[in-house]
Amino acid sequence: MAPDERDDKTTMKKYVIDKGCKLCDACIWACPAKAISSDGHRASIDQAKCVHCGICLQNCPNEAISVYEEREPSKQSEVTK
Repeated sequence: MAPDERDDKTTMKKYVIDKGCKLCDACIWACPAKAISSDGHRASIDQAKCVHCGICLQNCPNEAISVYEEREPSKQSEVTK
């Protein structure tokens, strides 16, 4: 498969912690990449460190983590714009 075709079909997962976070720290301790921290009110995920494994989602007792899948823009469409 050509790189341009693969890029068109690549999706990226993004994990997001919402207002339901009770700051129980379960996700912080479970994250193997140490991508989750708290600001004292709510946990947040550093997308640059996240390895998209879903362990945080599985460990959150408050169901405060959502996963979104987004298509990455293709290199071909960037060139033609």
